[in-house]
Amino acid sequence: IGEMRKYAEILKANLYSPELKEMDKMLADYKTNKITFSDFTEYLASAAAKMKVDLAPYPNFQRQQEAKKMESKIDFKAVDAERTKLIGMLEKTANKKQISELVVKSLSFRMGKIGAEDFYNFLKSTAVKARVNLAPYKNLTAYIDHLKLFSAIDTAALFEECDQLAEAIHDKLFTTAEQRNLAKVNKDIGFLADLFELKLSSKDLEYYRAHKGELESGRFVGFFNQYANRYGIPNLPRDRFSSLDRNFSIVEDFYEAAKKRDHILIENAVNKMDQDAQDMAVLVTGGFHTEGMKALLKEKGY
Repeated sequence: IGEMRKYAEILKANLYSPELKEMDKMLADYKTNKITFSDFTEYLASAAAKMKVDLAPYPNFQRQQEAKKMESKIDFKAVDAERTKLIGMLEKTANKKQISELVVKSLSFRMGKIGAEDFYNFLKSTAVKARVNLAPYKNLTAYIDHLKLFSAIDTAALFEECDQLAEAIHDKLFTTAEQRNLAKVNKDIGFLADLFELKLSSKDLEYYRAHKGELESGRFVGFFNQYANRYGIPNLPRDRFSSLDRNFSIVEDFYEAAKKRDHILIENAVNKMDQDAQDMAVLVTGGFHTEGMKALLKEKGY
């Protein structure tokens, strides 16, 4: 796989435009944690605007970008001060029931029993009921609006939308079929690396099953050999990467065993809940199991 990547880099240096090279670097830096998710989404937003990519199909990405803009305008030190000031005002203007509820909510928030959104929404609602003018608390109210918008983001969908948006931007940047084909080969090399490093998600595994034929070594050999004379890549024998093909069955067995563990983990958790007469539990697993276990839990009525 390392050798494949080396040949792909040679071709990218010769076939990619400066814009494609920049995007390729950003994708690689994000995948290897050299840049943050926030930096990556900022790049995607800038590239999408430059390439005139419609963001309508990416609602969670749009919310994330709007939340970032809102966050940049909030003075968070002022938020704390304004919250303290507002609570002091409510102690003077709210009725006894409202004050009692505020004390309970404040304590629950400090103990981690309720989240920030629940607490701050309650605080704002109480202020409105007590007819407190919120104009002097602009940072606090902006923070509450930010929390509301942020909570509307479906995190799992956001990551998927970022991948889809990156593909859409890529598509706009391609000017030749060679660039497009190279990008597909490069993506599949990365997929192979994740496959053998046991990093696939459940969704990735579905892709593997549907496209296994495209991941066999002969395809990569044939692709690189067509550029051998032009760009100084060695002419590879057809079986150069055949060891990958021989090991597909090993990793397939691993992933099949992992899928079976979904059932075992759910059965054990449900049995434990029944034994302890509990109707709620927290089950922590690796990300690979998420989709399969969600489906199994849904089947069981949870």
